[in-house]
Formats: sequence, structure tokens, C-alpha cells
Amino acid sequence: MATTTDDVVRNLMHYFAAIGSVTGRTFTIRDFDTHVMMNAYAPEDRECLRHALDALAEADIVRPASATEYHLTAKGLGEVRAMRRARSAVS
Repeated sequence: MATTTDDVVRNLMHYFAAIGSVTGRTFTIRDFDTHVMMNAYAPEDRECLRHALDALAEADIVRPASATEYHLTAKGLGEVRAMRRARSAVS
């Protein structure tokens, strides 16, 4: 099954929620490779990661801090916290 950009966006958001992101936390491409990407070295998957990060930046969920580092924005942190609350309400 091929990975899509939407799959990677969803996986990134679940990753942020799972680790309990906080303001000021730096996420690197290495974090995403280790915890989000199923096949971090496949060219197709790498392209999806780049597009997913671009989409999250465009939606003001993350902000690039450098070529390989990202921070959650206030909006992104709010969405991550909402995801965590929704998970705890289901449990």
C-alpha cells in the first residue's frame, strides 16, 4: 500500500499528540524518520514527508525553524491538545 501525503500528515499529528507536545519543543527530520515514517529511506515516502510538512506549515500547524527542524505553532499545539482530550474522553 502506497503512502500518501495525507497519511503522513495524519501520522505526524498522531505523533505530536502521542508524545504530548509542548511549546518550544523542536522536532527534527530524524524524529519524523524514526517515529512516523514506515519506510524512511524510500524516495516516495521521503517526498510525502516533505509535502506533509509543507502542508502543515501552510495550515499554520508547524513552523520551520531550519531546513531540518520544526516547531508546533500555538494553533498546532491547540490542535494536538484537542486530539489528546478527545482520546481521553473515549478511554
